[in-house]
Amino acid sequence: MNMPDLSLAQKDVEYQLHPYTDARLHQEVGPLIIERGEGVYFYDDQGKQCIEATSGLGGGAGVQQRMPDQGG
Repeated sequence: MNMPDLSLAQKDVEYQLHPYTDARLHQEVGPLIIERGEGVYFYDDQGKQCIEATSGLGGGAGVQQRMPDQGG
């Protein structure tokens, strides 16, 4: 089988199903491809720098934190 060379974005649109994404819009606009991260920033495949501010939203859900006994 001889497949043409496709970009990562083209492969994503052609072969991946993202259940919470509008498929028609995804075909028109294309995916956000994150190339790398540095600290609180990530960079897309076009070099655009963005601040990552959502990973901590669900990170502590359901975790009960206990404060140490202060004594006294």
